[in-house]
Amino acid sequence: MMKRKTQWLLLVSLAFFANAGMAQVQPQIPKNLPLHPNVLVTPKIPKLMPDLQFVSENVVNVHEDDTRHIFEITLSITYKNAGNGPTNKRFFLDMQTRYGTTGGGYRYMIIGSPAYLQTMQPGEQRTEQWTFAKDITALGRGRHECVIRMDCNNGIAESNESNNNSPLFTVDIP
Repeated sequence: MMKRKTQWLLLVSLAFFANAGMAQVQPQIPKNLPLHPNVLVTPKIPKLMPDLQFVSENVVNVHEDDTRHIFEITLSITYKNAGNGPTNKRFFLDMQTRYGTTGGGYRYMIIGSPAYLQTMQPGEQRTEQWTFAKDITALGRGRHECVIRMDCNNGIAESNESNNNSPLFTVDIP
C-alpha cells in the first residue's frame, strides 16, 4: 500500500509540475495591437506606382536636309522610373520649342513626332538617341529654347507627375 501511495504521489507531482511549467507560457502580444485577440490587423501596403523622371539631354547633332526642307535634331536622352511600380504600358516622349507670344507669354510647338517608349521596371534607367525633325519654314533658323516631355499625354498614373519635363535647353539652327 505504501508503494502504491508513493507511485500515486509521484504521478500527481509530475502532472502538477508539468502543467505548472506549461501554464506559465503566455503568448506575447505587442502593445500597439487591439485588446481583443481575435481582431486581425491588416498592414498598410503602399500602392505600387511608377515615377517617370527626366535625367538629362545632350544635343548630338543638328542637320539640315535640303532635299526635304527639314531640320533633324538628334538628342541623347536619359530618363528613369524612380517609382516603386512598373509603368505596365508604353508611353510617349516629345520635344517642344518654346516661343514668345505677342501678349508676353509663352507657347510651345512640338518638333517632329513623339518617341514611343517601352515599359519600364522600378529603378530602371535608359539612355537613348532620338531624332526629331521639323520643317525649315515652321521652325526657322536661330537659337531655340526647347524642352523634353515624358509621358506627354499623361497615359501613366504616377506618384509624382511634376518631374517629367527637362529644364529648358538651347538648340542652334544654322
